[in-house]
Amino acid sequence: MSMIADDDVRSLKDIEMFFLQVLGMALSDLMKMALEGLDKVLEDKRDKSRYDLIRADDRTIETVLGQPVTFSRRYYEDLEEGGYVYLLDQAIDLEPRTRISPLLRELAIHAGISGPSYRVAAESLARVMGGTVMSHEGVRQQVLKAGDIAEALEEDLIDKADGKRQVDFVFMEADGIWQHLQRETKSKVEEKMVTVHEGWEPRAGNPNEFSLKNSMMFSSHDECDEWWERTARWVYGTYDINEETVVVLGGDRASWIRKASEWFGGKAVLYQVDRFHFVRDIRRIFGKDSESYKKITSVMDVDPTGGLLMQTLVECRVHSSGKKREELDALISDLSTIPDSVCDYRVRLRAMGVDTTGLRALGAAESEVNRVSNRTKKQGRSWRLYGLSGIMAVQRAKFSRNLDTVLKRLPEASNLPTATEEEVDEVAAKAIRKVFDSYSRDTGFHPPIMDRGRTASGGMSALFHQLLNGAQFPA
Repeated sequence: MSMIADDDVRSLKDIEMFFLQVLGMALSDLMKMALEGLDKVLEDKRDKSRYDLIRADDRTIETVLGQPVTFSRRYYEDLEEGGYVYLLDQAIDLEPRTRISPLLRELAIHAGISGPSYRVAAESLARVMGGTVMSHEGVRQQVLKAGDIAEALEEDLIDKADGKRQVDFVFMEADGIWQHLQRETKSKVEEKMVTVHEGWEPRAGNPNEFSLKNSMMFSSHDECDEWWERTARWVYGTYDINEETVVVLGGDRASWIRKASEWFGGKAVLYQVDRFHFVRDIRRIFGKDSESYKKITSVMDVDPTGGLLMQTLVECRVHSSGKKREELDALISDLSTIPDSVCDYRVRLRAMGVDTTGLRALGAAESEVNRVSNRTKKQGRSWRLYGLSGIMAVQRAKFSRNLDTVLKRLPEASNLPTATEEEVDEVAAKAIRKVFDSYSRDTGFHPPIMDRGRTASGGMSALFHQLLNGAQFPA
């Protein structure tokens, strides 16, 4: 393969593509040799009285290397348990009949939930890999499989919680998003979402930015009571909720959000109406530049009881008429049972004598809804209920920092013989050395880095020498 002799090479892009192809082929050959080397290790280590060698079969998998990898591995009859097995497939958690490597699968899942669609995710993978490696349906199936595991993981977390964690505050920020359905008995369904957390903490390296502390997301399109019951199981299973615990509930005025107060007790259950939507309603009725708008918004946090706000709303009623007055009357009627809910929860806590140092404004629910909406609702998307449940389960796992655990659970564990770290290192080093020598001969390319000192190039030279000399991979 000669880049110089190729008349089609005209630009830096051509050169870059050339080296990507060479690297992809070299790494594919390396991976083939490494896998076959591990298969040989397992053949030598196996219990020969149990595993009887039948034959060797080829298997091809798509990988992140941009080239498919075809390798041979041995097929055994299990004389003890019955049936047949590829020891290599079991040892490296390679699922039967799949043509996708675990790393490629993880990339597909991340791309599939990041959006904007499964088709775009597949196209993005194709551009990165230099060719089609997975269809959009393949991406979808991987997300659904991960969704099933994510839901099972949530149940595990609920069942294993010991209810002993003591905190001063538990926050629950709830919101919903209407999702369009296809081929279902109803045309749309509301996906109810709640983010449970313990407050805020500065992000590492940037004290001016904050992230949620020990956050967990729940969502469902089930009936309200069923969903809150499941959420409450986790909250009470995780936290020692007592009369001193302050539970803060944030959300709009939806009835399903208000029902949360029926499931949670404590010293205080503070319900704060989503201020964004409340202000938006006032702006729509009176206009942003109106005196009524300015007057109402200025008293929102003056009186923690909400009495002054309600009085102001009634006074401003005279400045509305027709449909806008009807909307204002409906708002006043709705707030009459929860007048204090529009006041910032921190103002209400300080009136109760509670220290609010470190507490911040609510808003996590709205940001999460926007992120999910970008993937599941925009551009006219519609869902089957199972597909919606699957992608939402993976979204929840990602938000709750459990996605890595989900991905690790995708392959089934095995108790069959496995190679040690030392054996893997030895096989890999031999493969690297053999492939490097082969491509050096074929291309005439010898990296100058191999001729430099062991500490040159930030230690990369030393790393190459270590690998080529059969040393273990660095931890």
